[in-house]
Amino acid sequence: MESIGAGNILRLNEMPWISGHKIEDQIIFPAAGYLPIGINALSQVLGLKDSMIGQDKGQHGVVFEFRNVNIAAALVVPKSNDTPDSGVELHTRVAKRKLSTVTVSSGWFEYCVSSVGTGHGTVHCAGEIRVNDSVEIQGSVLLSNTKALETWVYKGDRRGILPRGTFQFAD
Repeated sequence: MESIGAGNILRLNEMPWISGHKIEDQIIFPAAGYLPIGINALSQVLGLKDSMIGQDKGQHGVVFEFRNVNIAAALVVPKSNDTPDSGVELHTRVAKRKLSTVTVSSGWFEYCVSSVGTGHGTVHCAGEIRVNDSVEIQGSVLLSNTKALETWVYKGDRRGILPRGTFQFAD
């Protein structure tokens, strides 16, 4: 396998929950959304089924491990009222990680999510991903420093970057 790619059109009217993720008046695709795009792409490459990913009957699923993930550019999502079919064309590419000009990794894959605009492409996210069978998930993490979060929320609201709608912070 040299490289596998897939494309899709991201339309706000098909994913209206994204409209609350704004910086000032621009709707921005959430950076965390690039991780499930990588998971989905690698799952397709490896032929993993939903039941293997933990979607079926609460079974212990597959663990995906990321490294060297770089969010390079914000993805501005066109408002759906611009035109009925407005959207942004996304491309995802997955390939085995190159170790040299002739050798590839046995487990790590590189993935890249880019968009195609008016005559040019923009890389939004690039990183490495693999399935890790040796990780055992235990316990949970308790976040106790709510003062820092409150300060961050206050500063974000003053600068116009506070999430709205689905992306609001829970009280």
